[in-house]
Amino acid sequence: MAGIYTITIIAILGALSPGPDFIVVSRNAIAQHRRAGLLTSFGIGTGILIHGTYCILGLALIISQSLIAFSMIRYIGAAYLIYLGIKSLLIKQKSAEGYQANKAPLTNWQAYRDGLLVNLLNPKCIIFMLAIFTTVIKPDTTYAMKFIYAADLALITMLWFCILSIILTHPRVKQGLGTAQHLVSKVMGCFLIVFGLDLLLR
Repeated sequence: MAGIYTITIIAILGALSPGPDFIVVSRNAIAQHRRAGLLTSFGIGTGILIHGTYCILGLALIISQSLIAFSMIRYIGAAYLIYLGIKSLLIKQKSAEGYQANKAPLTNWQAYRDGLLVNLLNPKCIIFMLAIFTTVIKPDTTYAMKFIYAADLALITMLWFCILSIILTHPRVKQGLGTAQHLVSKVMGCFLIVFGLDLLLR
């Protein structure tokens, strides 16, 4: 149980840290609807579970020590963040009550994919998970327990972003934002581009 408590605290602190995951969930929830935010959160949770699985299998260490593999992930991740940021900047204001993108609203798959890819292609997330599975979790821990830890990390992260999505799409919050939703989306787009450039130039 001590291990579960430790992993839970780490998961909460990691989820609360501002980064691409936070921005993309907020962007999809505000610019689209609650379902989009929730599905993006599920995608992030799935990404964490995948990270945990290959860490358990020892593949994360190979990826982190391979300059070519790690660089490819970094460049693809940076390109995807910049792409999402540019899409946010292209959003047009629709009316006083809200706005929508130039194209059709996100499908369920697109919202889920945004969360999954942003999380999977984030090199910092790979390093974060590797640090947990090499320093916090003991080497002699059983595989079953390691998978429980990975599931705990994914669940806590997903729950936090689901809560964030619900808060951002609450009628009072939406009403409070009003026409500023359009501006908020553009600001988040700028942050996504900044995160992407930061990965690209490192």
